[in-house]
Amino acid sequence: MTRPFRFAAVLALLAAAPAAADTVFVAGATGRTGQGIVRELVAQGFDVIALTRDASRAPPDLGSGVRWVTGDVRDIDSLRAGMAGADVVVSAIGARQGRGPNSPEFVDFAGTRNLVDAAKENGVRQFVLIASGRTGPHIDHTTHRNMGYTRHFKTKGEEHLKASGVPYTILGAAGLIEQGKAPMGIRLFSRADYAATTQSTDETVVIAIPDIAQVVAAALRDPAARNKAFAVMNDANRPRDGWRGEFAATSPAWP
Repeated sequence: MTRPFRFAAVLALLAAAPAAADTVFVAGATGRTGQGIVRELVAQGFDVIALTRDASRAPPDLGSGVRWVTGDVRDIDSLRAGMAGADVVVSAIGARQGRGPNSPEFVDFAGTRNLVDAAKENGVRQFVLIASGRTGPHIDHTTHRNMGYTRHFKTKGEEHLKASGVPYTILGAAGLIEQGKAPMGIRLFSRADYAATTQSTDETVVIAIPDIAQVVAAALRDPAARNKAFAVMNDANRPRDGWRGEFAATSPAWP
C-alpha cells in the first residue's frame, strides 16, 4: 500500500519542480547593448550562450550563467556550431564601419541573414532582433546614405527574418543610452508612428539599455510578442511597468 503513495508523491514533486531554464544565444554580446541584455537575461534565470569574435573581449563579470563561444556573424558555419542547443536567439549586432567587411551590408544584412538561417536550422522557437526605430518597410531607406546605408541594410535583414518562418520579435530602438538620469516608463508603438512623431535630432528620444533588456526578456516569455515589430523608447509620462500589456494590445500588422 505504500508504493502507490510514494509514486504519487514523486509525481507531485516532479510536477511542482520548475522547468529547465531556456537557453538564449546572444549575438553582439560584447557590445554595450548586448552586455546589458546578457546581464538581464542571467538575472531573470535564463542560460546564455554569448557570441564573441574575440574571446579576449568577453567580459568576465556578466554572471555564471554565461557560456562564451567564438564565432562571426559573417561566417554561418561558426554560428551553426555556437548556436547548438539554443532555444531562442537574440541579436544585438551592428556595423561599426560605413565601408568594408564590417559595414552594414555585411553585418546588419548578411550577418542577420546568417543568424536567421542558422536559427532556422537549429529549430529555435523565437528570434528577437534589436533594430532601429527608423528601420522597416514604411520608409524608402535607399535615400538615406548615412553610415553605409545602415537603415537600408538593417531593413533587408528584418525582411529576411520575417520571411524565414522563424517566430520573431523586432524591437526598433530609439537612441540607446547606458542609463537614464531617472527611471522612466517604456513605450511600445508602431515604427511608422515613431517616424511621424519624433525627430532624429531630438536627444530625448532614447531608451536606456537596462530598459530595452527588460523588454527583450519579457518578449521571450510572452507569446503575444511574436511576429510583431515595435518601436521602443522611454517616456516620462508613462507608468514604469505600463508597457507590459502592450505586446498583446498591438497588431501584428505593424511594420
